[in-house]
Amino acid sequence: RQQASERIANRQAELISTIQSQINVELSQIQGKDATTDSQHMRKLIDNVVRPISYSLARNVHTDSSVELDTLNARVQWSKVTANAFTTNPFHAISVAIMLSTLAGPFLIVNFQAEGWKASGILALSLGIFSYLSRLAWKFLPQSWSIIFRAIIFTVTNALIALVSAQLITFFTGFIIFEPVRMTAWVVVSNLAAWTVALVWGVFDLLRKTNAELSSSVDELKREVISLNGAYRQLQTGIARALHGPVQEAITSALIKLQSTTVKANAEELARDLRQKITASLEVISSPSEKPIDVIKVLEDVKELWSDSVEITYKLKNDDLATLATYPWTAHIITELAREACSNAIRHGNAREIDISIEVFTDTESVQLLIQNNGL
Repeated sequence: RQQASERIANRQAELISTIQSQINVELSQIQGKDATTDSQHMRKLIDNVVRPISYSLARNVHTDSSVELDTLNARVQWSKVTANAFTTNPFHAISVAIMLSTLAGPFLIVNFQAEGWKASGILALSLGIFSYLSRLAWKFLPQSWSIIFRAIIFTVTNALIALVSAQLITFFTGFIIFEPVRMTAWVVVSNLAAWTVALVWGVFDLLRKTNAELSSSVDELKREVISLNGAYRQLQTGIARALHGPVQEAITSALIKLQSTTVKANAEELARDLRQKITASLEVISSPSEKPIDVIKVLEDVKELWSDSVEITYKLKNDDLATLATYPWTAHIITELAREACSNAIRHGNAREIDISIEVFTDTESVQLLIQNNGL
């Protein structure tokens, strides 16, 4: 999660730095010595930098779906496997019965022939029954008992099961199947088989739990990446709106003022002043949507921006302003529409007077934005 967040944050910083760098390259060409040359640089800044980047950001939103994972330790941690086996239930009746019958069956059949088959059946049945009963009894062990104590109980229980199974074979067949030495070997083999089955099932159970945890972690990671991509998409579209709106408007306003300047001394002074305003407008890119919308301030900024060439008036009641303050997204849309409408009226309609009227209708939960101008 942290890696994905850092990668997207780095791309955000890189994107903002690239945009500012490209804009500053054209701004550096404005010297204030020749109005025609400076106007050409202004147009290049709009046509070759601001508009292409704005359109590209609005249409091609980059997302990040790759996540680098650290290499996992491939070694089996037997301490965890053992702990998991004995904290759950180490008795697995069917598996133990099949395994020990497979090991002891051929020995019984070879040595006792027909009775060997009977002995094998008794062995398998007794192992299965006693192991199953032990599995039921294991559930009643106190959870506070240590793993070592549980392992001792498991070992002793399996030894008793092996001894009782051998005695049952003698009882039903009349043959002494295991002599003392073989009986000892039988008890050892039985415990080894029981421990093997318990650990194998412990591995399977631990893998199941690990897979469940990994699946949950992956799902959580996917949700986090989607959330981060959403934040990045919001930032990118916000930058696109900032470029298309305030930045482009500042440049267009500067271009209009620069073209109307004929005196060289005034042109130099105006160029310096416009450079400061354009550079200041780039601050919008760094945090285009982080601050709450102040409708009056935005309208005043638009009015001041075009004050040298256009007279802009607006009408907004205090009650309506208070209502918009409770709907920040609506206020944001209204100000963006007003800003864009003024810019279009000036750049494409040569308007000299613009009237903006904003009215909120609480009964219908609607907002009316009316913009009139005297342009073409």
